[in-house]
Amino acid sequence: ERIREGENTVLHGALNMGLTDIRDVNPMQFQAIANAPYPPSQQEGLVVLRVKRGSSVGIAGIKLGDVIVGLEREGKAILFADSSEFFIEITMLKPGDTVKLKILRGKETIEKTIQLDEFQVSTEQE
Repeated sequence: ERIREGENTVLHGALNMGLTDIRDVNPMQFQAIANAPYPPSQQEGLVVLRVKRGSSVGIAGIKLGDVIVGLEREGKAILFADSSEFFIEITMLKPGDTVKLKILRGKETIEKTIQLDEFQVSTEQE
C-alpha cells in the first residue's frame, strides 16, 4: 500500500544516492570521484556521486564513480535520459520493489539487483 492509513503520507520507492549525467563531469572530476580513469567512450550514463551509508544501494556495493548505464524492472528496460528521469522512474515504484542496475565500473560492466528503500511524501497542504 502506497498511502499509510491514518496518515497524510504517500510512500515511493527510493535509491539513496546522488547522481549526475556523465556529460556534466570532466575527466579530472571523474578521476577525483572514482579514483579511476574517465571512460573515454562512455557518452551516456549517470555517475554516482554519493551513496547513503546503510541504504540498499550501499549494502549492494554501489561505489562512488560507478556509471549507471541501464535500469530494469521485471526483465524490462526502463529508459532514462538524465538523472531527473531516472529518479522519476524510481519514485513510480513501491518501497520493497526490486530493480536491476547495469553499471560500468572501470572497464567492467556489472549488474546489481537492489530492493528499493522508502521515501515518504506528505500530502498535507499548508
